[in-house]
Amino acid sequence: MTTPKRNARKDLILSPWRTFFATTKTSMGRAWLQSERKATPWIDWLRSDVAAGSFQLHDFAIMPDHVHLLITVSGDSTIERVMPFIKGGFAQNPVRAGWVDSPEKFPYCFTYLAKRKPAGAKQAN
Repeated sequence: MTTPKRNARKDLILSPWRTFFATTKTSMGRAWLQSERKATPWIDWLRSDVAAGSFQLHDFAIMPDHVHLLITVSGDSTIERVMPFIKGGFAQNPVRAGWVDSPEKFPYCFTYLAKRKPAGAKQAN
């Protein structure tokens, strides 16, 4: 069986902008985005990506365990380059985002919780 080529010939593309329907799921399908408190920061991060010109956002829906996006990326970028901004930018590095000055101060990460582990608590095997 032949494998189709991933990229079209550039001379046949009418527009360098391409629109995608993308979905991303939370880790292990957990319902982390079910509350306004958790979904609002994600929306703010998404808006900052749009304002930076990373992509155009046409529509989105935040579900408790996944997100749907209708986005357009320019010819200078690819969907593979844009999705890490959307996913990784919000899910990773609260220090770089400016929310805290060290990981130990961010209450929703392992480092913060590990430092506050109650004395005598047993570790899971």
